[in-house]
Amino acid sequence: MSTTTTQTTTTQTTTAKPEPKPYVRREIYPLAKGIFPPITGEEYETLKKDIEAHGVRHPIVLYQDKILDGCNRDKVCRELNIDPPTINLPADADPIDFVVSANINRRHLTGSQRGMIAANLATMKRGDNQHSGEGLSIERTSKMLNVSEATANRCKKVLTSGVPKLAELVVSGKLPASVAEKVAGFDKGKQAALVEKSVKKITEATKPLPQSTANSDELDKLKNAYIEVLKKLGMAEQQAAAAEMLKAFADMGLMPPK
Repeated sequence: MSTTTTQTTTTQTTTAKPEPKPYVRREIYPLAKGIFPPITGEEYETLKKDIEAHGVRHPIVLYQDKILDGCNRDKVCRELNIDPPTINLPADADPIDFVVSANINRRHLTGSQRGMIAANLATMKRGDNQHSGEGLSIERTSKMLNVSEATANRCKKVLTSGVPKLAELVVSGKLPASVAEKVAGFDKGKQAALVEKSVKKITEATKPLPQSTANSDELDKLKNAYIEVLKKLGMAEQQAAAAEMLKAFADMGLMPPK
C-alpha cells in the first residue's frame, strides 16, 4: 500500500517600496533667505544621513507656494534627488512669528547670531516683510529673538555700515557683535582688509592703543612741532596739510571718516 503526500506551496506577495519622486525645485520665500544661518559641516552631514536612511521626518512648510521653513532639508533633498513632503502654513498663522519660533528653539545660536537675525528682520525691505504692516522695530524683533536691544542695534550698524563679509562673520558665529560694531566704524577699505584676517587679529585691531605718560609727552612734542611747521605755511597750504592729516587718521581708524 502506497501513501501519497501532497505538499501545498504558499506564495507570499511582497509589496515593493515605492521609489521616491525626483526632486522638484521650489523658490524660497524672502523671509527664509539669509535670516537663519544654514547648518554646515558635521551637523549638515548628520541631517543628510538621517534623511537618506529615513526620509524627511518633518515636512517642509510652504507659504504662497514658496519654502518658508526647511531650507536645509530642501538642500539635502536636492542633493539626494528626492522630493520632500510639504505642508502649507495654516491660514491663521503669521509667517514671521512662525519662522522665528520654528527655528529659534532647535538651533544653537549665540546672542550675536540672534541679534543679527533681529537686525535683519528690522531692516528688511517692505514687500519682503509684507505681513508686518509698517515694518518691525528693533524692540519687537529683539524680544522675538530673546536678545538685548543693544546687541540688535550693534548688529544693525554692522548691516548698514559694514562690508558684507563682516556681517557673514557674525551670522556664522565666528565674530561677536561687539567687535563687529567697532570694525563697522572703520572706512570700507580697512574693513575689507580686516575681515580677511583671523578673528584674533580683527579683535586686536579694535582695541584702543595703550597710553602712558611717556607716550603722551612725546605726542605733545610732535603736535607742537607740527603746529610750528603749519604756521610757516600759507593759508591754503595749512588747510591742505590739515585735511591730509585728518584723512590719515581716518585711514588708521583713529577717527570716523566723514
